[in-house]
Parts: sequence; structure tokens; C-alpha cells
Amino acid sequence: MTYWVTSRYGDTFEEPDASVMDAVLAELDGPPDIEHPDVALSHESEWTLSVFENGLVVWENVAEDDEPRHRHGLSRAEIRRLWQELAAGNLERVNAEEWYPATAETPVPGPSATCVTGPETTVRRVSR
Repeated sequence: MTYWVTSRYGDTFEEPDASVMDAVLAELDGPPDIEHPDVALSHESEWTLSVFENGLVVWENVAEDDEPRHRHGLSRAEIRRLWQELAAGNLERVNAEEWYPATAETPVPGPSATCVTGPETTVRRVSR
């Protein structure tokens, strides 16, 4: 199976090892960049896991009209595990995760927090 990682600034790495995946994910630790907010791992099946600097993870098939699904608040270890599952072609395992529709409120770790994601923005609501 073929897969590739796309860095924050558009560099593509075919079938990268774990160290390259970690380096690409680490790009999100830099200063915020509105024009380049994400990195992604894509599989030849067109399934893609995109990770944004605000912690949003999007699971979608870019070749189909299905609505993307998302999660928020995953650790880097969890993200790398998902990337490795996708890289190995384990689509069922990635799909079995608890994904939310693109417009749903998503639980975010922390005191009574949710993340509302729409087509243009992600808003974090915290009630104390």
C-alpha cells in the first residue's frame, strides 16, 4: 500500500518512517500560521487524516462527497498511532474510532469544554 505525508508547507514524503512522521507533526508546534495550519497523511485509497495546529483531526475521503468527520484533543501519540494505522491500510480501525460529523460539537479535554467546528472555523467553548 502506498501512503504519503504532506508537511505544513506542502512538502511530500512518500512512505515515511516514524521519525519523518514525528518531524512533520512537530511542524505544528511552531508559531501559528493561518495559511498553513495543517499536516496530513494520505493513503492511496484517498483516505486522509489531517491534523491542525489547534488540535483538530479530520478524517475524510478526499475523492468522495462524504462529509468529513473529526476529533479534537488527541495526543501526538494517538495521532501517530492513527497515522500508522492508515499507512498500513487499516481503514476499518481508523474508521472505528469515535469520529464526529463536521458540524457537531466535539468533547474537548478540560473543564466542561466542547469544540464546535464549522466549515470556516473552530471555536472552543469553556464553561466554568
